[in-house]
Amino acid sequence: MHTSRLLLYAVVPALALALMGQSSCGDPGEDTCEELAAQDGDGEIPRIQIRDSWAGVPHDDFELVNWEHDCDYLYLEVAYSGGCERHTFDLYSFDTFQESSPAQMDIWLSHANFNDACEAYVTEYQVYDLTALRDLYLAYYGSEDKVVVHFQGPDNRTLFTFEYDLSEN
Repeated sequence: MHTSRLLLYAVVPALALALMGQSSCGDPGEDTCEELAAQDGDGEIPRIQIRDSWAGVPHDDFELVNWEHDCDYLYLEVAYSGGCERHTFDLYSFDTFQESSPAQMDIWLSHANFNDACEAYVTEYQVYDLTALRDLYLAYYGSEDKVVVHFQGPDNRTLFTFEYDLSEN
């Protein structure tokens, strides 16, 4: 069995629990944050990309259907018009924090539709590893704390906000 298929079986149940509003992090009998991280041993879950500019980042429209944050992972359900071409998504953040207590950071989901002119309504599940935010925070501040994360939509409007507690993961 391919590693990616094992990953699919590990991630989809966690995503389903997350989208139903049930956190699997720390619940009795459920995977801990460390166990969830170990399920991505081959590094196939894409990490958030830290950038210093948005030059060259695609920003085609998409609809955010649902989301959940659990441990070091962000689970997204997105929809878009298309169906004839492969679409790609990547999660980005700038390399600086907004100074406040706690610190704040904006993140964006980049969508490239590759000029797909089809009009089917496609829904996909995306999972992203947020540990690069933890690494950046540690480089700036030298300790683990909380970060308020604002998820920006394609029109730069905040679609949701969550608190990422770096000390719990």
